[in-house]
Amino acid sequence: MAKGCVDVDAQYCLFTVGLQPQDLVSCAIEVADLVITFGYDLVEYHPRLWNLDDAKHVVHLDFMSAEIDVHNHPEIEVVGDLAHTLWMLNERVDSAGGLNFDNAQQAAVRR
Repeated sequence: MAKGCVDVDAQYCLFTVGLQPQDLVSCAIEVADLVITFGYDLVEYHPRLWNLDDAKHVVHLDFMSAEIDVHNHPEIEVVGDLAHTLWMLNERVDSAGGLNFDNAQQAAVRR
């Protein structure tokens, strides 16, 4: 799922999801209220594994529209070139003053 979008050495990287049950990433997704998918395909990691109660807000970014499923019904879809989409998002975030996240939980999980 979008391998390579985040540098494995980045402090907020929690590696690849779905390699084993209850891996680090699935634990982080479990407590998330928003999931932003980049190039996501249901066969990679089915939403029933990470959105069982359908409580998560989902934003879908991909070259193609999202495959709709009982557990996967994005509220927002951005369909187009992913590289350009990410560039445009970065430009808008930077022009709005950037983002400031508390990465303490990610750091604890990585340790």
